[in-house]
Amino acid sequence: MQLRYLILLALFSLLLRCQADGPAGNGTVSYLYVGQSGTGSLYRFGDVVTAVDDDLRLLNIVTGRDTLLLDPGAALRPSGPGFVALPAPSSRLTPERLQQTPYHYRVDSVTYWASFEPAFTGFPEYTRPGTRDFINRLADWGGTAPGLEYSEYRIDASSGLPILMLSERKRGRYVETVAIVVDSVGAQGFAGQLYRPGNPLPRAIDFTAVSSGTATLDPTDFIERVNAGYSRSYLLLPRPTASSTDATKRLPRRALIDEGDLGTISASFLDDGTFMFLSDDHIVLQGSYVLDLDKGLLTITEEAGPVYRIFLEASPGIVFTLPVSVLRLEGTLMQGYDNYLRIEVVQLPDA
Repeated sequence: MQLRYLILLALFSLLLRCQADGPAGNGTVSYLYVGQSGTGSLYRFGDVVTAVDDDLRLLNIVTGRDTLLLDPGAALRPSGPGFVALPAPSSRLTPERLQQTPYHYRVDSVTYWASFEPAFTGFPEYTRPGTRDFINRLADWGGTAPGLEYSEYRIDASSGLPILMLSERKRGRYVETVAIVVDSVGAQGFAGQLYRPGNPLPRAIDFTAVSSGTATLDPTDFIERVNAGYSRSYLLLPRPTASSTDATKRLPRRALIDEGDLGTISASFLDDGTFMFLSDDHIVLQGSYVLDLDKGLLTITEEAGPVYRIFLEASPGIVFTLPVSVLRLEGTLMQGYDNYLRIEVVQLPDA
């Protein structure tokens, strides 16, 4: 009788503990800290805070720091608008699934095109573990800002729920990182809540898979069509005036061109395995290449190391679009402004 009583008591205690565990269903409730990191603050943006018995574990998915707070007081426990309770995951978002296709997403009534790449090609200084290339542009090519400065991403599932981190960097210095808590994954994409440092009010965001428009092309035929035609080039966006030039947010990893290059740039795949943009008197860009028609991307790696992404279209003809910084001499100073170089391949008529 006493043994039966002890078993029932143990089962009742286990039931109470499971009810207190909350939605995570794994014995813990985790929170994401989205408040502002500041001097003297215990928590940092990106901390996943998890109760471990009477202690708290802080695992930061931005910096990787792993801290255990032994029996912290009530004032140090996660509470307030800076903490987001992480619900139990309903489905998984793996890096392989994320990298399969380009996406459209919408923020502040603006639609963006984005691709999550499987590799990292940025500056190696102080690179965070697990970082990969994030490529984006406005879906309608309507401008160069805002929101296009993010060039890196990480996906973290240590809390049981996928969290995407998008980061902006200036060479070896991280400027800003935002967090997307992914709460649903479906056949056509995924959705979640976007948090910026210091702002506890999220913005709903959903990523919808899209076709590249070049996925059905044969790579050999694509290359032959480019080499058989001739090219014409122009800037996609209007040239900014001096008063409208905004240097606070710039397109990441853009090629340099001179205004005198416009109109004369041609595209060629060479026999030595390189790709080249050539103007009348000099090489604008040349390097080894990776042609990804499934995503509509051409990746060029120069001999000195820099990597550039070129967007591809093939309807009705072949079009290359390269992010550039256009240089021009103003007085005695060389000034630059961000734009997109559009290079159209015009097919020669059959003989």
